[in-house]
Amino acid sequence: MILFIVGSILTGCQSTKVIDPQVQNLLAGGSFEIVQDYANPLVSSGLNQVANSGLLPPGDQASSISLFGTDNYIRVINDSVAVDLPYFGTRRAGNVVGTNSGISYRGVPADLVIEANEAKKTTRITFTGRGQGENFGFSITVQPNGNSFTQVNSMTRTAISYDGHIGAIKALKKE
Repeated sequence: MILFIVGSILTGCQSTKVIDPQVQNLLAGGSFEIVQDYANPLVSSGLNQVANSGLLPPGDQASSISLFGTDNYIRVINDSVAVDLPYFGTRRAGNVVGTNSGISYRGVPADLVIEANEAKKTTRITFTGRGQGENFGFSITVQPNGNSFTQVNSMTRTAISYDGHIGAIKALKKE
């Protein structure tokens, strides 16, 4: 009897993931923006020292830093990609040109792949890009509700991931 009840609860709790029509339209249209809400750096002793010294805003930790109110994006427009993300972590080496300490890339990546996983109802976006003297590897998973998980790898920096959401491209600010 108990097995029947547990089985019924588990069966009843299985959610059928339904892709939000707005998310589906954005992905199918080929033009969308992913804005990051949290940065999840790989915690190192240096980042722990920053967190312990009180330099992070209240509520933030070395492993999760709020990006609310921070301009950041990954924009995909047809076959072009523009990335501007803050970076928290350790640079290992490299010939970095420029003063931007964030992750920045603009261009047409040769290996942009947008692939739906029908079983999981997710979409995976992968590409590589070269920006300011270093190569980046991007892997983004978009959930059916529009939430996203982004991983960025580089040979010259420790890895970092982000939690965010997909949406329509906002009008660019005139400077």
